[in-house]
Amino acid sequence: MENKTLGIILIVISVLILITTIIYKIQVDSLVSELMETSGGECVINGDCVHQKSSLPLYLGSILFVLSLGVGIYLLIFDKKTEKKETKKIEIPKNIDEEEKKIINVLNSKGGSAYQSDLIKETEFSKVKITRVLDKLEHRKIIERKRRGMANLVVLK
Repeated sequence: MENKTLGIILIVISVLILITTIIYKIQVDSLVSELMETSGGECVINGDCVHQKSSLPLYLGSILFVLSLGVGIYLLIFDKKTEKKETKKIEIPKNIDEEEKKIINVLNSKGGSAYQSDLIKETEFSKVKITRVLDKLEHRKIIERKRRGMANLVVLK
């Protein structure tokens, strides 16, 4: 589910929480007023004020409203678009050998880039063989190796 959709859902839920809280407050206030009329103006029952007892759900509803509205607005405004990995595929040149074709096919299947260690696993070539084949492909300007920490990222040009 996208962040924007989730944000809208949370805003709708927060509005429902607000409406429910308001309805609760109106009903409690009318009941307390009725109680005070029947008891001669006293709001104390068994030593506790009815107003204080009825405030906890109101506070919880308000907190839930503010939290869900805040998160919903955050998700709506700061819609973090997932970075789409740029997929790059090239047509395999005719003048290359089988090892080079195998590496280009793996890179094509991975969207145009892969770590050198992944190429070793997928092709089952040795580290030395992969390095030599990648050197040839890089010399022909078919691929480019980019250093990423202790690893090489192989990218199709």
